[in-house]
Amino acid sequence: MGGVLMVMNHHFGGFLLMLYLLSTTALNYQFWAVDAEKTAEQIEVLGRFLQGVGLMGGVVAFMATTDGVPLRVKRPQLHKQHAE
Repeated sequence: MGGVLMVMNHHFGGFLLMLYLLSTTALNYQFWAVDAEKTAEQIEVLGRFLQGVGLMGGVVAFMATTDGVPLRVKRPQLHKQHAE
């Protein structure tokens, strides 16, 4: 749902994706809770955690570079500009 809204240029979709990524990354990839003797497992979980953090950064960057006006609202204005 968040991805569809985000593609349609809604900031609410970005917020939903951030909420999802934050909760799943923090709950599923707890590298700090892995036993210190299992270095390979800890590195794998850390990698997945950092991947989630990177995705969150991408969502924030996308939200920062869009104006948040839904595409449905923009289309009539664009057609008027091209007709003139």
